[in-house]
Amino acid sequence: MLSLLMLAGCKKHHESNCVEIDHGTVSFTPQERLIQPYRVHDSLVFVNERLNTLVTYCCTFQASAYQIASENAPDAQGNIECLGNYYRVEYSLTKFYEMPKKFIFLSVVTSYPFDTMYKENRFQVGVGFPGDSIYPFDGFYGFREDSLFNYPHFPYAKIDQFYDTITIGRKLYHKVYLLEGTHLPSNYEQIIKIFYSVSEGILGFSTNKFNAWTLQQKFILP
Repeated sequence: MLSLLMLAGCKKHHESNCVEIDHGTVSFTPQERLIQPYRVHDSLVFVNERLNTLVTYCCTFQASAYQIASENAPDAQGNIECLGNYYRVEYSLTKFYEMPKKFIFLSVVTSYPFDTMYKENRFQVGVGFPGDSIYPFDGFYGFREDSLFNYPHFPYAKIDQFYDTITIGRKLYHKVYLLEGTHLPSNYEQIIKIFYSVSEGILGFSTNKFNAWTLQQKFILP
């Protein structure tokens, strides 16, 4: 029976000796999907009390799909001539986007057996501030069902601090991560840190020029 199942997921290219074997799908658990707690039409309002300014982000797009993860590495053009053994792995993308440089995006990708270097679920977060003077935040992290951690062998972003409890914008939150992203030379202003809660999402962000925005209101659809 096992041999029959393997043959059912196996195909051979007529022009070569390439054998491609589909090992099925790798999906997030329901708990893992909670790493980003937003849906389309949700909105976030952040305040900079020093500058007395507000900025609002509205969720405009969300989708999940599957991509091929092969045991064979792609060529310089990103193509794989023969997949060999492969899986279909789930990824999800959420975007708050209204205009260039004013955005939030969150993406998550499942780990898979052929990922020999990392072997961890990947979480990416980006935040852009409207206008041309502040460069956006970008960072990669690993995650499990209820926690974030530094992505192995990826030194360009890290978790700066973890707080069991912290007050942000006069509200008390639990289990909050201070995420540090990739940096430009210090003469540029850039969003370099984000407060992130697995259950609440983005709670605030700040730049290397001492500008900081904290979450004032969150409108979540029921």
